[in-house]
Amino acid sequence: MNLNEITLKIVWSLILFLPAMAANALPVLARVLFRRRHPIDFNRNFVDGRRILGDGKTWEGFTLGLLGGLSLGLGYTYISKDILWVPYTLLTGLGALLGDSVNAFIKRRLGIREGGPFPPFDQVDYLLGSYFLIKAFNIDSLLVLSDSLDLWSLLIVISISLILHPLTNFIAYTLRIKEVPW
Repeated sequence: MNLNEITLKIVWSLILFLPAMAANALPVLARVLFRRRHPIDFNRNFVDGRRILGDGKTWEGFTLGLLGGLSLGLGYTYISKDILWVPYTLLTGLGALLGDSVNAFIKRRLGIREGGPFPPFDQVDYLLGSYFLIKAFNIDSLLVLSDSLDLWSLLIVISISLILHPLTNFIAYTLRIKEVPW
Protein backbone atom coordinates (compact mmCIF):
# COMPACT_ATOMS: atom_id res chain seq x y z
CA MET A 1 0.00 0.00 0.00
CA ASN A 2 1.28 3.44 -0.85
CA LEU A 3 0.69 6.59 1.21
CA ASN A 4 -2.37 7.64 -0.81
CA GLU A 5 -4.02 4.24 -0.30
CA ILE A 6 -3.27 4.32 3.42
CA THR A 7 -4.68 7.83 3.73
CA LEU A 8 -7.82 6.82 1.81
CA LYS A 9 -8.25 3.77 4.05
CA ILE A 10 -8.02 5.95 7.18
CA VAL A 11 -10.52 8.48 5.81
CA TRP A 12 -13.00 5.76 4.73
CA SER A 13 -12.66 4.06 8.10
CA LEU A 14 -13.51 7.32 9.85
CA ILE A 15 -16.46 7.94 7.51
CA LEU A 16 -17.79 4.43 8.11
CA PHE A 17 -17.47 4.69 11.91
CA LEU A 18 -18.39 8.36 12.37
CA PRO A 19 -22.07 7.49 13.00
CA ALA A 20 -20.95 5.14 15.80
CA MET A 21 -18.75 7.88 17.23
CA ALA A 22 -21.64 10.36 17.14
CA ALA A 23 -24.05 7.85 18.68
CA ASN A 24 -21.57 7.22 21.48
CA ALA A 25 -20.88 10.92 22.13
CA LEU A 26 -24.37 12.40 22.02
CA PRO A 27 -26.09 10.58 24.93
CA VAL A 28 -24.03 12.57 27.43
CA LEU A 29 -25.97 15.65 26.29
CA ALA A 30 -29.17 14.13 27.71
CA ARG A 31 -27.85 15.08 31.14
CA VAL A 32 -27.80 18.73 30.06
CA LEU A 33 -30.88 18.79 27.83
CA PHE A 34 -33.40 16.86 29.93
CA ARG A 35 -34.27 17.61 33.52
CA ARG A 36 -35.89 14.19 34.00
CA ARG A 37 -34.25 11.18 32.43
CA HIS A 38 -35.60 7.66 32.25
CA PRO A 39 -33.14 4.80 32.80
CA ILE A 40 -33.27 2.03 30.22
CA ASP A 41 -33.19 -0.55 33.01
CA PHE A 42 -36.22 1.07 34.71
CA ASN A 43 -34.20 1.32 37.96
CA ARG A 44 -34.21 -2.49 38.25
CA ASN A 45 -31.53 -4.64 39.80
CA PHE A 46 -30.05 -7.81 38.35
CA VAL A 47 -29.99 -11.12 40.29
CA ASP A 48 -26.74 -9.99 41.95
CA GLY A 49 -28.58 -7.07 43.59
CA ARG A 50 -26.81 -4.43 41.49
CA ARG A 51 -28.45 -2.19 38.92
CA ILE A 52 -28.70 -3.76 35.47
CA LEU A 53 -27.16 -0.75 33.67
CA GLY A 54 -27.42 2.25 35.97
CA ASP A 55 -28.73 5.79 35.73
CA GLY A 56 -26.25 6.73 32.99
CA LYS A 57 -28.04 4.70 30.31
CA THR A 58 -31.29 6.54 29.56
CA TRP A 59 -33.94 6.43 26.87
CA GLU A 60 -33.27 10.10 26.18
CA GLY A 61 -29.55 9.46 25.61
CA PHE A 62 -30.29 6.38 23.53
CA THR A 63 -32.65 8.42 21.34
CA LEU A 64 -30.10 11.24 20.94
CA GLY A 65 -27.48 8.67 19.89
CA LEU A 66 -29.76 7.10 17.28
CA LEU A 67 -30.75 10.53 15.95
CA GLY A 68 -27.07 11.45 15.67
CA GLY A 69 -26.38 8.38 13.56
CA LEU A 70 -29.48 9.00 11.46
CA SER A 71 -28.50 12.64 10.86
CA LEU A 72 -25.17 11.51 9.44
CA GLY A 73 -26.98 8.92 7.36
CA LEU A 74 -29.18 11.60 5.84
CA GLY A 75 -26.12 13.71 5.12
CA TYR A 76 -24.27 10.78 3.56
CA THR A 77 -27.35 9.98 1.48
CA TYR A 78 -27.62 13.56 0.27
CA ILE A 79 -23.95 13.60 -0.77
CA SER A 80 -23.80 10.13 -2.33
CA LYS A 81 -27.42 9.68 -3.49
CA ASP A 82 -27.26 6.20 -1.90
CA ILE A 83 -30.28 5.65 0.39
CA LEU A 84 -28.59 2.62 1.99
CA TRP A 85 -26.57 5.02 4.13
CA VAL A 86 -29.70 5.55 6.24
CA PRO A 87 -30.08 1.95 7.45
CA TYR A 88 -26.29 1.62 7.63
CA THR A 89 -25.95 4.60 9.98
CA LEU A 90 -28.95 3.56 12.05
CA LEU A 91 -27.46 0.09 12.55
CA THR A 92 -24.05 1.60 13.25
CA GLY A 93 -25.52 3.91 15.89
CA LEU A 94 -27.63 1.12 17.38
CA GLY A 95 -24.59 -1.15 17.53
CA ALA A 96 -22.59 1.56 19.26
CA LEU A 97 -25.29 2.11 21.87
CA LEU A 98 -25.76 -1.61 22.45
CA GLY A 99 -22.00 -2.12 22.76
CA ASP A 100 -21.85 0.65 25.35
CA SER A 101 -24.80 -0.89 27.22
CA VAL A 102 -23.12 -4.31 27.28
CA ASN A 103 -20.04 -2.62 28.73
CA ALA A 104 -22.19 -0.94 31.41
CA PHE A 105 -23.78 -4.30 32.24
CA ILE A 106 -20.36 -5.95 32.63
CA LYS A 107 -19.07 -3.04 34.74
CA ARG A 108 -22.02 -3.35 37.12
CA ARG A 109 -21.39 -7.10 37.46
CA LEU A 110 -17.73 -6.42 38.27
CA GLY A 111 -18.75 -3.89 40.90
CA ILE A 112 -17.40 -0.90 38.99
CA ARG A 113 -19.50 2.07 39.97
CA GLU A 114 -21.35 4.10 37.40
CA GLY A 115 -18.90 6.42 35.69
CA GLY A 116 -15.96 4.39 36.95
CA PRO A 117 -13.15 3.73 34.47
CA PHE A 118 -12.85 0.38 32.69
CA PRO A 119 -10.05 0.79 30.15
CA PRO A 120 -9.72 -0.08 27.34
CA PHE A 121 -13.33 -1.26 27.06
CA ASP A 122 -14.77 2.21 27.73
CA GLN A 123 -12.84 3.45 24.69
CA VAL A 124 -13.78 0.67 22.26
CA ASP A 125 -17.10 -0.89 23.39
CA TYR A 126 -19.16 1.20 21.00
CA LEU A 127 -16.87 0.44 18.04
CA LEU A 128 -17.03 -3.30 18.70
CA GLY A 129 -20.83 -3.19 19.04
CA SER A 130 -21.15 -1.20 15.85
CA TYR A 131 -18.80 -3.47 13.90
CA PHE A 132 -20.60 -6.59 15.13
CA LEU A 133 -24.07 -5.32 14.18
CA ILE A 134 -23.00 -4.11 10.72
CA LYS A 135 -21.30 -7.42 10.02
CA ALA A 136 -24.32 -9.37 11.33
CA PHE A 137 -26.55 -7.60 8.81
CA ASN A 138 -23.85 -7.36 6.10
CA ILE A 139 -25.23 -4.01 5.00
CA ASP A 140 -21.79 -2.45 4.51
CA SER A 141 -21.22 -4.56 1.40
CA LEU A 142 -24.27 -2.96 -0.25
CA LEU A 143 -23.06 0.64 -0.06
CA VAL A 144 -22.11 2.08 -3.43
CA LEU A 145 -19.34 4.48 -2.46
CA SER A 146 -17.51 2.55 0.23
CA ASP A 147 -15.25 -0.37 0.64
CA SER A 148 -16.73 -3.02 2.83
CA LEU A 149 -16.03 -2.57 6.51
CA ASP A 150 -13.10 -4.82 7.37
CA LEU A 151 -10.93 -5.65 10.34
CA TRP A 152 -8.33 -3.04 9.27
CA SER A 153 -11.01 -0.34 9.40
CA LEU A 154 -11.92 -1.45 12.91
CA LEU A 155 -8.28 -1.45 14.04
CA ILE A 156 -7.74 2.01 12.55
CA VAL A 157 -10.68 3.57 14.39
CA ILE A 158 -9.83 1.74 17.62
CA SER A 159 -6.34 3.27 17.44
CA ILE A 160 -7.83 6.71 16.86
CA SER A 161 -10.45 6.21 19.57
CA LEU A 162 -7.86 5.26 22.17
CA ILE A 163 -6.53 8.81 21.75
CA LEU A 164 -9.69 10.82 21.00
CA HIS A 165 -12.05 9.20 23.52
CA PRO A 166 -10.12 10.28 26.63
CA LEU A 167 -9.54 13.72 25.13
CA THR A 168 -13.22 14.34 24.32
CA ASN A 169 -14.26 13.03 27.74
CA PHE A 170 -11.87 15.44 29.42
CA ILE A 171 -13.28 18.31 27.34
CA ALA A 172 -16.85 17.29 28.26
CA TYR A 173 -15.81 17.15 31.93
CA THR A 174 -14.19 20.60 31.68
CA LEU A 175 -17.40 21.96 30.15
CA ARG A 176 -19.35 20.29 33.00
CA ILE A 177 -21.27 18.05 30.63
CA LYS A 178 -19.77 14.92 32.22
CA GLU A 179 -19.30 14.24 35.93
CA VAL A 180 -15.98 12.40 35.50
CA PRO A 181 -13.01 13.14 33.21
CA TRP A 182 -12.77 9.60 31.76
